[in-house]
Amino acid sequence: MKIKLLVFERIVCLGILPREGSYYNLKNIREVRESLSLSDKEAAIFKPLIISESNGAINANWYEINKIIPEKEIELSDWLFDEIKGSLKKDSDNEKMTDDKVTLYEKFVRGTEHDKQHESDK
Repeated sequence: MKIKLLVFERIVCLGILPREGSYYNLKNIREVRESLSLSDKEAAIFKPLIISESNGAINANWYEINKIIPEKEIELSDWLFDEIKGSLKKDSDNEKMTDDKVTLYEKFVRGTEHDKQHESDK
């Protein structure tokens, strides 16, 4: 499963990834972490656009960053896609969703081809 994510979404997604699992799943998560992380070139563009950092939160000029650094296509296993989707749905269902996860929810839960296929199977 492939999904396109903006820099901000990639950073938020890193915090959603499962921290436990089988050897195979953790190996897959490690590979995805590497693809979600900023490349050296992206980091060089990103760093000057950071306005402030506090308690792990990054305040940056996201509009400019999104204009300069395009979405990146990330390859996810079906298992990992479903884990991220489940985490986002759980946050929403429990009214624990935060603003930084809204666009990820739209991509993983509402707007993906993967989700549309599952809807047509019902």
